[in-house]
Amino acid sequence: MLDILKWWLTIQILGLIGWPIAHRLFAALPGRGWAFGKMLGWLLVGYLFWLLGIFGFLMNTPSGIVFAAALVTIAAGVIAYQDRDALRRFLREERAFIIACEMVLAAFYLLWALHRAYNPDIV
Repeated sequence: MLDILKWWLTIQILGLIGWPIAHRLFAALPGRGWAFGKMLGWLLVGYLFWLLGIFGFLMNTPSGIVFAAALVTIAAGVIAYQDRDALRRFLREERAFIIACEMVLAAFYLLWALHRAYNPDIV
């Protein structure tokens, strides 16, 4: 049960890291990238970690992942600072959309965790 909560927290943290970047990239979409923020956070941190590992700048260790996440966090922080008014306005105006997205994610996450609990085989 604790592992499920750890992964949920990881998903949420990476989603918050990726959201300012998604907000800028997907500005034309109705949700302004909220639903893509978590995927983009995972993608950017994973891709940067892989890329820096391939070129020999990072080792495949937890500290390497934290370093890649820190680099993406710095980039997202710069974007969040530049777009801070738009981000605050979005959070105020689209609260129902954000809650709906988080509920869908939670439902699918819990269903998948339940599925893996009864079928843990790596195939």
